[in-house]
Amino acid sequence: MPTVRSVPYSFFREKLNLFFMQKGHILIIDDDEDEYMIFLIALQDLHVSNRCCYTRSIEQGIKLFQYILPDFIFLDMNMPGLNGLQCLEELKKLKALKTTFVFLYSSYIDDEIKKKALSQGAEACIRKPKSITELTGILKTILGEKADLKATNSRWEISNGKQRLSQRRSLQ
Repeated sequence: MPTVRSVPYSFFREKLNLFFMQKGHILIIDDDEDEYMIFLIALQDLHVSNRCCYTRSIEQGIKLFQYILPDFIFLDMNMPGLNGLQCLEELKKLKALKTTFVFLYSSYIDDEIKKKALSQGAEACIRKPKSITELTGILKTILGEKADLKATNSRWEISNGKQRLSQRRSLQ
């Protein structure tokens, strides 16, 4: 008969912390859970090892930061309660997220919203693409260019799901 060994709780907590603290986390903050599912499919198409989490609000996201510090946050503009710009402002106050890339990700982004988001520290404003293939192309560019983004501290503009990115300096 096999012997059962007792494993201390700290062992599981350590393993859980290792799982959540690995690099490459993506957080989606959107009131529409379908967006999360679309991101998962696009990431699967890319064959990348990034982990993807989802919350419906900034409040849930802040609670999640006790367990993970995402490398990328995709933030919807139109949500009940705080909108995307207000959430962006709250996220930028958190020192723990200083190296996190935050993207405003919404179906409607006009020039005024774009200007405000970039001045508040968003890495880019992305219109939600019409297809998973377009999203896959956008994510491929963003995830593949992370090192360059950090080095140049540039702002990116992504529109209509097209795979072109045009670098520009901050509007500050």
